[in-house]
Amino acid sequence: MTEAHDRDIRLRDGRVLAYAEYGRAGGQPIIHCHGSPSSRVEGRLFWAGSVAAELGVRIIIPDRPGMGRSTFLAGRRVVDWPNDVMELADSLGIGSFSVLGESGGGPYAAACGALLPDRVRAVGLLNCVAPFDVPGLAAALSGPLKMMFRLARSAPSLLRLLFRLNLRAVQRGGQRSAERMASSFPEPDRTLLRQRADVRDGFMACFTEACRHGVHGPVWDCASSRVPGVSISPRSKCRPYCGTESAMGMCRLPTADISPAPFRTAARRFIRTKPISLCR
Repeated sequence: MTEAHDRDIRLRDGRVLAYAEYGRAGGQPIIHCHGSPSSRVEGRLFWAGSVAAELGVRIIIPDRPGMGRSTFLAGRRVVDWPNDVMELADSLGIGSFSVLGESGGGPYAAACGALLPDRVRAVGLLNCVAPFDVPGLAAALSGPLKMMFRLARSAPSLLRLLFRLNLRAVQRGGQRSAERMASSFPEPDRTLLRQRADVRDGFMACFTEACRHGVHGPVWDCASSRVPGVSISPRSKCRPYCGTESAMGMCRLPTADISPAPFRTAARRFIRTKPISLCR
């Protein structure tokens, strides 16, 4: 198992939870919490090809409720996510596992570490969002991203309209759509997306799949992506890599080891991380 395998399970409350797998079937399991708005398709950007297999890991990327092929759940909160993750791990016969949160998935990964202390052995935060009252955060976010998170909380109906318009533009394709998407990111992401059409197309595919059943799920996800109130014990090490937003987010996690590094290097360090202990 090296390429993606799309599957799903039926949760106890009747909802469908879809997920994709990469890497080795018997490898160290890592639950990858995708960004927002995104989906399990995000795995193609990080884990496709030989990356996961070379690292000896089993990557599992579930679609959060209302995104991709997972059933929408009205009123869901970040702290509800660990229950879905635990059911998924149980269905796959996985005891302990690591969690990796990317961008808007960071709060969900942190919640898993805090609320599943007997199951989660390590938490990795990759370019994750920070608490919105962190000094300097606004300067690190692009205008479109700041507007997205602001509208998600204050005017979700307007953000749903904007997502629908953006989805139509992405589905039409063309250079204007690609440039609009790239310009919504801060530097240096903006330059990378303009230079690498494959990466840009991958991000657009993540958004398109996130909106498979409409935009309510993605908008709700943006609105609920608040960094939960968790702390790390003095014995813990939580390693964020690759980005200014992660470093600022970790200001709420004072024992963190902030070590920017290339993705493969960061991934190897994360895999070797000793078990950590998070608490509420």
